[in-house]
Amino acid sequence: LAAGRGEAALGELRRIVDEAAPEDAPADALRLAAAALELGRAEEAEEAARRALAAAPSPRGHALLGLALVAQGRRDEARAALRRAPDDLRARRALEALEAPRP
Repeated sequence: LAAGRGEAALGELRRIVDEAAPEDAPADALRLAAAALELGRAEEAEEAARRALAAAPSPRGHALLGLALVAQGRRDEARAALRRAPDDLRARRALEALEAPRP
């Protein structure tokens, strides 16, 4: 998402999520979580990922939640979420970084 257009896109995604039909809500919330994360809006990404997971648990939702929690420095919570997305490459890399020995 381009910097100037990112906020506009995020606003549009928020509207879509708020108006989504129940069967579309989880996927739309995941799109919002991913976009918010890309724009550095970790708290909003967390909220959207949790919303998606409440409606339809999925590895992608857990991965996005974990990445949002990492961005907020909430390491223990992030580990738990990331472990629930073992096939997601970004989640695996984030988990490996969290579990690497600290100097």
